[in-house]
Amino acid sequence: MSKKKSSFLKPNQESIDNAVEINQETQPLFKFQKLPYAILFIAAILVYGNTTLNDYALDDQLAIYDNTFVLKGVDGLKDIFTKDAFVGFFGERGSKLITGGRYRPLSFATFALEYELYGLKPHISHDINLFLYFGLAALIYYFLSLIYPTNSKTNDWKTYLWSLPFLASMLYLLHPIHTEVVANIKGRDEIMCMILSFLTLLFSWKFWDSNSYKWLAYSFVAYFAALMSKENSITFLAIIPLTAYVFRKENFSKILTSMIPVLFATAIFLLLRKTYTATGVNQESPEVLNNPWVYITDSSQKYATILHSYLMYFKLLIFPHPLTHDYYYNQIPYKNFSDPTVILSILIHLGLFFVMVINLLKRNIIGFALAFYFITFSIVSNIPFTVGIIMNERFVFISSLGFVLLLANRFLNADGKWKVSTQSMQYAFIALICLYSLKSFTRNRVWKDNTTLFENDIHISTNSAKVATALGAHYLEIADSTSNTADKQEFLKKAQDVLNHSIEIYPQNSGTYLLLGNAEFKMKSDFKKSIEFFARPLNIALKITSMVSSIWLRHL
Repeated sequence: MSKKKSSFLKPNQESIDNAVEINQETQPLFKFQKLPYAILFIAAILVYGNTTLNDYALDDQLAIYDNTFVLKGVDGLKDIFTKDAFVGFFGERGSKLITGGRYRPLSFATFALEYELYGLKPHISHDINLFLYFGLAALIYYFLSLIYPTNSKTNDWKTYLWSLPFLASMLYLLHPIHTEVVANIKGRDEIMCMILSFLTLLFSWKFWDSNSYKWLAYSFVAYFAALMSKENSITFLAIIPLTAYVFRKENFSKILTSMIPVLFATAIFLLLRKTYTATGVNQESPEVLNNPWVYITDSSQKYATILHSYLMYFKLLIFPHPLTHDYYYNQIPYKNFSDPTVILSILIHLGLFFVMVINLLKRNIIGFALAFYFITFSIVSNIPFTVGIIMNERFVFISSLGFVLLLANRFLNADGKWKVSTQSMQYAFIALICLYSLKSFTRNRVWKDNTTLFENDIHISTNSAKVATALGAHYLEIADSTSNTADKQEFLKKAQDVLNHSIEIYPQNSGTYLLLGNAEFKMKSDFKKSIEFFARPLNIALKITSMVSSIWLRHL
């Protein structure tokens, strides 16, 4: 790229007009026009193809193979669309387990339709996730190409591949922080949410180009479907006008017109959500595994810990290692504002916010990328409401696009301010996507099944009570299904070890005591010792569950 160009990519009015003209006319099929899509497809298959060999894991139990609504197939669709997402697994009490409830019926409906057609076939579900993920990367490339169209007079493959649309979509496709969403079948809600949200943005752009009201109808359908896939898409209420502000010069009335269908879709969704979920967004659970702020001593600890988590997200976007599915209590201890990591997080994010404001005033890609990150991250930031956990890698699935846009822009413009040759940056880009690919490929294998996932991540989330309890419960299940006495005793002993570790972290976890009681009885047939474990939850005021009570009374 020429050194005369500025250090950011900003589409001037001429490029915008050209984009409109190109998209209003039939474009000739150039030799390399489909090359970016082909490379994205090949990369998706090579890096994420190994997920199709995986079994069910983690939340797939809740969403698929133990969900009573999903297992009814088509007959379960009515319940899926009129119940909290957790009711299908936990029963009616599931509607009150998590703060704010969960209403995302469209993604659960796809699981029910799959079951109706194929039964429980995890490989088919993984195939669908893989192709949806490729479709998302292709959609990102296509939309960015509307903003930064390729010169129609060129027929050089480099103009298609060494461009912001391709670099950003490739970096997004391969970033390892996305492995949880793609490799865990339940993560389909995230993929569907982003695809449909981006389609809404695309249809809005088409309306701005053509003034044809059919695009508003399409945007209504797409946005309503996005919201029904996952609530996170509500942040696109801000992303759509942001896109119009940065990349176009539309008048206010036209932007407002394009917002009418999405606002209407939002109103319908919120009404449905209020009708079919039992808990409010500000109703907090007394259980620390559902509400991470139960044990804070003052409110400042809550916000200091939240800011610390922002730094961890920032670090994982830059250096995605190590990765884990579990950040539950007490993997991230409470922080104070005097903690160096909290101070560093404040400085970094204030700096990013300042850069965002400056560049939004200039209407360029840097301002858009940072604003996209902050806006889409806001709904999972734990600031407006508690999301049930301090952090989770899948929470930045959408907002990470802002990060890769910044990264792609820097690769393209390093020959300006940084005085680095284009060829050097091309080598650096290839090296980075190779590292991304290797990390993503190996992390996908960890999601093979619960045994592989839990045994791997317990060594990363060493202070998480939840992953230890989950692994202990899984060992008990394996022991129950094993006929060999020696193997059974081995798994029971493993279960005891990890469950005791969980109790060390979280002594008030009544469910873990129940599992320990089961392990003790199955291992030694020691009824008296088992009863001691079953009875311990009774000493934890307001923490005991009805399930623990009934089992204790039955054994007594």
